[in-house]
Amino acid sequence: MEAEIIANKQLFRISAQIGRWFYEIQIDGKRDGFFFMDVDQMKDLTTELLLYNGQLTHGYINFVDSVVFLIKILIYCAEKSAAEYSVTLSKNLMDHYNRYPGYSKIYDIFWNFFLKKNLDDQCSLMLSSVIGDEGQIWESSNFEKQEIINKVKYLTKGTKYQPDTDLIEKMIMS
Repeated sequence: MEAEIIANKQLFRISAQIGRWFYEIQIDGKRDGFFFMDVDQMKDLTTELLLYNGQLTHGYINFVDSVVFLIKILIYCAEKSAAEYSVTLSKNLMDHYNRYPGYSKIYDIFWNFFLKKNLDDQCSLMLSSVIGDEGQIWESSNFEKQEIINKVKYLTKGTKYQPDTDLIEKMIMS
């Protein structure tokens, strides 16, 4: 029960901080000099959010959707802020993915972010960690393989990475 209360408070505090930052950007039109968010605070908050253990939250909180939503707002705010915020966030997201590679509920957020930033090495690493020779997909059940390949195909559609996912799908189906 105590761990549940702490987890809920942590998520609400993260939400409040990101919400305040969003407010300063949207309403006050700021790009830097934020009241609650300097670059180091954003880095710490991003790490805390990415490592958030929602398993401890009460059932009425859908922590996965909450974390996904907050990460999207965090990315939006970093991109609307001074360049140092976006650069720091890019490094933070890369470090996190490199430490915890593979397919997860936030894979598409990372993918879209790196693709938009033209971080080809990171996109290649992401694909390799999921559908490469040693990728996560090969240890998954048939159902999971199909779910992952469908998501990755959707994400790579119309990009230079699409042929890779098409080839892997053919291998899985044969």
